[in-house]
Amino acid sequence: MDLKYWERETSMMSVNNFDNAHFDSIVKMGEEAVPFIYKKLQEGPTQLVHALELIYPDKVPYKGFVSLNQARRLWLRILKKQKRN
Repeated sequence: MDLKYWERETSMMSVNNFDNAHFDSIVKMGEEAVPFIYKKLQEGPTQLVHALELIYPDKVPYKGFVSLNQARRLWLRILKKQKRN
């Protein structure tokens, strides 16, 4: 997966981390990428929550500031429910 390359190319960037061909490739995988992203979320906070926001637009309406860890916990609950259905 393109995660390793995306992280390598954007690790020193403070903005525009998502303006990257490798990140775009992850998003374009759509639901095929979700099991991998779910596993990464279980390991800890990751900016891959933004990929989920693009794969499932409007699934999580954030109100105000949401930390990466809060977004992670929200997505873990959503994806866990989704796996059961």
